[in-house]
Amino acid sequence: MGARSAVRRAVLAAAVVAAGMGPASPSARAQAAGDGYRLLAADGGVFAFGPAAFRGSAGAVRLASPVVGGAATPAGDGYWLVAGDGGVFAYGDARFAGSTGGLRLNAPVVGMAATPTGAGYWLVAGDGGVFAFGDARFAGSAASLSPRPVVVGIAATPTGRGYWVAAADGSVFAFGDAAFLGSAAGRTGGSPVVGMAATPDGTGYVVATAAGGVVPFGTVTAAGSLAGRPLAAPVVGVSLAGGGGYRLVAADGGVFAFGPASFEGSMAGRRLRSPVAAMVGGAGQGESLHPGTYAEPSDNGAFVTVQGGTVTEAGSALRQGASPERLGFTVGWSPFDGRASARLHNSSAVPLDLPGGLRATVRITRDGTPWRELVVSDPSVRTLAPGASVSAVGPGVAPPDGDGSYAYEGGTVVVVP
Repeated sequence: MGARSAVRRAVLAAAVVAAGMGPASPSARAQAAGDGYRLLAADGGVFAFGPAAFRGSAGAVRLASPVVGGAATPAGDGYWLVAGDGGVFAYGDARFAGSTGGLRLNAPVVGMAATPTGAGYWLVAGDGGVFAFGDARFAGSAASLSPRPVVVGIAATPTGRGYWVAAADGSVFAFGDAAFLGSAAGRTGGSPVVGMAATPDGTGYVVATAAGGVVPFGTVTAAGSLAGRPLAAPVVGVSLAGGGGYRLVAADGGVFAFGPASFEGSMAGRRLRSPVAAMVGGAGQGESLHPGTYAEPSDNGAFVTVQGGTVTEAGSALRQGASPERLGFTVGWSPFDGRASARLHNSSAVPLDLPGGLRATVRITRDGTPWRELVVSDPSVRTLAPGASVSAVGPGVAPPDGDGSYAYEGGTVVVVP
């Protein structure tokens, strides 16, 4: 599907699983809508929740090695999957920049991180080896350390000139311009670390254990954990939410949200062909915009114009731009509970003025025919600080019984500097 179509299709009945979505299930802490997230299964399946869009999966691909991790693009409209042999699969606006799929590795790949531009990424192997592709730059690895750590994950700095590598014993290794903020070695309660995530500004990171323990560093604030609680399946990953807090994901698809992080659904209680291997974030920083006259697609393909301080729905050709700031807009709709959602993210250096709050229109078609138009709004947020996001979920309408192919697109009207 092209960006101009601005749709995500979800075919009901037998195609529901293939579409990579699932109905919301109870959470330890249900919150307001947020940035969304995607769960990645070992067989290449992708399950999207909240504003995070499903852009494809490797579920129908015969994989030489199971999927072990992935990363979202900076705009949030795509993602990469990485398999244990280093094979990389790109979807949405993610660009393939290379892989180790044809190389003989000393140890399987265990994770990946994307560069801030989305034009490259790093793969990390279990022996600490790091492989850089696209505009990613190699800044060192843990493969030469003695004793050699058992590496489980990697996170990049916001500049793209460094990264952190986490080991199963809780050790954290910093390379390039990544600041060492602390290690969880000896603080995991005997449970192995399974992943790490870093803040967008690089001032903090968090590691999580298979037992659900969470150890934060730097500016990441402790907001709770699953340590000491009985789990139906071990935790396999952690991600930081755009508005603060963090989420854990278990191998059975269970999702646990802490702090301001939103719970937007999980695969817990549903039969999976293979276990969930990782979680990646959803909505990102969006397209590059600057006060002026534009017609540029937003994260989900809805078109907006910045003219005279007002963002309105518009066409597709970029007409003007210099020293762009960033503004991200994403809408979503779930055919399971019928709820529409919207999110606006300000990654510019100045506040965004929202006199009318957030308001979005989500237009839904059924089998190519206009079916419903839902309005999502949150009038309470009048100013959006730099780096902040505002989200809203509107009253939903459930699809009729029977099969059907649904698509949605959206537009919004807000005011910016």
